[in-house]
Amino acid sequence: MKAAIGLLALVAMVIAAGSAAPRARSDPTRFRSVLAALRSDLRKVKRDLAGEERDIRYGRTNPAGACYNLFNNVHYDVNQRLDHDAGANALIDRNNLQGQIGVMEGEIRHLSRYEKDFGNNRVAPLGGHWAEEAIGAMRARMQHTTSSANQLIDQVNADVMRGYMRARLAWEANGCPPGDKLTTTPVHLRPLPPIPDAVWDA
Repeated sequence: MKAAIGLLALVAMVIAAGSAAPRARSDPTRFRSVLAALRSDLRKVKRDLAGEERDIRYGRTNPAGACYNLFNNVHYDVNQRLDHDAGANALIDRNNLQGQIGVMEGEIRHLSRYEKDFGNNRVAPLGGHWAEEAIGAMRARMQHTTSSANQLIDQVNADVMRGYMRARLAWEANGCPPGDKLTTTPVHLRPLPPIPDAVWDA
């Protein structure tokens, strides 16, 4: 009973210490939600690719001509839909996730410091290593989240590049004027960086 009371007191001290220096964050970090948003972004990009393919096929029978269709419809699919869903939606969710990971890195540094402070004052249970299990579990979660997000980002980048390549090949195959060829640069999302070792060594 005394041990339980002591542990509760310790938790209260950690909470009080954290509340003394509030951080600007409106919502708690939830990696699963941002990963779900990235998966939704990828599905949108794939729908954009399917729409582009339909418009390319339609151009073969378009009375206005294949080049007219490619310039007015397929280029729109690539520039306004594919690029938007990748460069706006997916990019926002990618950056949001990186920001949440950065916040959690700071939380881990704080928790590691608290563990050392309580241990130095001989008030920490479990031989002064009470936070190690939680930090280890969060390390695994953050690394898994980063890896999963980068796989989704790679797929978004590959699909965007595929859409651009398909539009350009169709343009050349139909002998369309070179001056009106799609020349914009495809959106490319940067992968999330690995978690620095210094976070775990804090």
